[in-house]
This record gives sequence, structure tokens and C-alpha cells, in this order.
Amino acid sequence: HAVAAFVSTFVFNKCDIEKSVIFKYAGAYSNAGYMGLPLANAIFGNEGVFYCSAVIVSFQIFCFTHGVYIMNKGKTGNKKGIELKKLIVNPGVIGVVIGMPIFLLSINLPDVIAQPISYVGSLNSPLAMLIFGTYIANTSFKSIFKEWRILAVAFIRLILMPAIMLVI
Repeated sequence: HAVAAFVSTFVFNKCDIEKSVIFKYAGAYSNAGYMGLPLANAIFGNEGVFYCSAVIVSFQIFCFTHGVYIMNKGKTGNKKGIELKKLIVNPGVIGVVIGMPIFLLSINLPDVIAQPISYVGSLNSPLAMLIFGTYIANTSFKSIFKEWRILAVAFIRLILMPAIMLVI
């Protein structure tokens, strides 16, 4: 995440502040949880989900520190510090604080709790795809090519960052 944040900051440093923060954020952070967790589960089982969750935890930490920092910079135009409360009290960290002990201690939740959680978890990827599909259906395809920075974000996320990580 640190490498991606550096690369996207370097690439999008020269455009106006309102747009640059969005492109810097989009270039640095992609939410791999929607597809990453189901894929890790399908290929590697629970152990894969555990390791994939470690990536998601680091993603949450970077998003709620660097991500909030750059987005606040776009709103105010100046450097606003990171609030510790916002770093600690957010859905990602709260989920980890609740879920990690349950996982590490192998606590079996009662079916009345575990089954609805399983159902909601199973809806995660399909629901995200439906929402994303609806968003894309209502977007002009031509508008993607009007702004070169959108293509630059896609290039960074899909080609440049995987190549850099492969080398590392």
C-alpha cells in the first residue's frame, strides 16, 4: 500500500487538488476484499481467508490514515492531521477486534448467530457486482476516455502495481 500510495502521489501530483486527491486515492487503494476473500476461500480455504484478511487489515489502516489524510487535504487544501479516534473507531478495525479473537480462539458461535453471518458473507461479492454493474450501466462509456487520469488509475492498479509487486 505504501508503494502504491507513493506511485499514485507521484503520477497525480500536478493536477488540481480537488481531482488529484481522488485519483491519488483510487490509484493507491483497491478494495480486494470483495473478490479476494471469496477467491482465497475457494482456493485455499480458511487459511487463505486468514492471510487475505491480513491484507485487508493493512488496507484498512492505510485507508484510515493516508487515505483520510489525502481526502481531507482535498477538502480543505491544507494538511489536516490524522485523528486517532477515526483510526481506531471504524467498521474495519471494529470487525477485526471482534472477529480476530473468535478466529484465534476457535470459538464456535451458536447457529442463530453464525448462519445469518454466513448468509450476509455469501451476499458480499454478488451484491457488490450488482451495485457496480448498475453504476457502470448508468455511466457513459465515452466519458471514461475523456479524462486521461481515469485510464492512468486503471493502468496503475491493473498493470504497474502488480508488476512492481512481482519484482519486490
